[in-house]
Amino acid sequence: MPTTYGASVTIDELTFRPFTREEQPKALDLLYRAFGDSVSDADREDEMLVLDHRSSHAAFDGDQMVGSLAAYGHDISVPGGEVATAGTTWVAVAPTHRRRGILSRMMGAHLDEAREKGRAIAALWASEAAIYGRFGYGMAVEQHGIDIIAGPGLRWAATAPPQADRIRLLEVDQAADVIAPIYEAARARRGGMAARDRGWWKFQVLSTRKGAMGGAAWKRVAVAEIDGRDVAYAVYGTSEGQLDGLPDNTLHVIELAGVDAAAEAALWPFLCSHDLVGRVKAKRRPVDDALPLLVEESRRVRRHVSDALYVRILDVEAALTARAWSDSAAVTIEVHDSRFDDIDGTWRIEVAPEGASVQHTTDAPDLRMDIRELGALYLGGVSVSRLVQSGRIEVLEPSVIAPFDSALRPAEAPWAPEVW
Repeated sequence: MPTTYGASVTIDELTFRPFTREEQPKALDLLYRAFGDSVSDADREDEMLVLDHRSSHAAFDGDQMVGSLAAYGHDISVPGGEVATAGTTWVAVAPTHRRRGILSRMMGAHLDEAREKGRAIAALWASEAAIYGRFGYGMAVEQHGIDIIAGPGLRWAATAPPQADRIRLLEVDQAADVIAPIYEAARARRGGMAARDRGWWKFQVLSTRKGAMGGAAWKRVAVAEIDGRDVAYAVYGTSEGQLDGLPDNTLHVIELAGVDAAAEAALWPFLCSHDLVGRVKAKRRPVDDALPLLVEESRRVRRHVSDALYVRILDVEAALTARAWSDSAAVTIEVHDSRFDDIDGTWRIEVAPEGASVQHTTDAPDLRMDIRELGALYLGGVSVSRLVQSGRIEVLEPSVIAPFDSALRPAEAPWAPEVW
């Protein structure tokens, strides 16, 4: 259903338009109530600083805001580069106005606007995974939640990379300029990571607002040096606990990134050796994190897998030519997209490490899939064969699966280290 964004449109006694700067607090209150939380005045100000209200969409019943949706102008890393992205966020509908098509209307306007602005993809973190598939978002990044049993029994394998030469601690308000280049080096290694400016660092990873503390009572930054160079950092803090009357604190790793896997490995022994700490937890780690192989007893590193970033392709050619490819492959894909006629149809995709050619074709397809599945494949974290096994891709020519998977697969798994 076509939508008009930016203008005020009234449908079934509901008015759809962007919310104004002055109405942003109402949108935040609606959002936090929908998630069963509250927002302080200070946190509200921080949230408002990083969002451009002009990229918002809201529904009003009279003077009451009953729906909201907005977008961050993130660029997301992809294998070999980055892609212009609409970061879908602030999505909420009042419980009094559910099942009235409010989300569908706002989402349609959001995707239309993102395409008009030249965004090749949209991406989001899903509060409920089942909601967003119908809008074309596919789960592209998974994550590991890690729970480490620390203490004297945790021993590092002899084959583990060497520990850091030196570790220094920084307060969060001193850290941005030091750790931003390390983060950019990590973005060059992994897809799925959003670009950050100084305001975003202050708002998210280095913020001490309640929603950014990751369960910790305080927050500091550890920076690892090897051969005189800053190579990795960890933003972390602890929370107090007891077990049978004895101290049993938890250390929370909010973010750990490095210039390479060995640099990241150099920080784990430091994090796991804090006094009075019985557990070390990291909510969001890459699924190929080497940590379980760095210790002698891998069962002390407990992992659980969950969904992370969802991707919606908005421009097939721009998205697929923005990323690098690990191998050569040629495949013809019939894509179903109920929203965008210029995406719906059959595409000939020829890729190689040197580049990609993507264009519409009248040739018979090798594979059939929804636009949701193309989004899931995009960053290389989900394989064609996995989606085939789950029945989400129809195969007409089986010989294309293996080479297409090989071309899609990056050297390191995609990672989305923060929720937005």
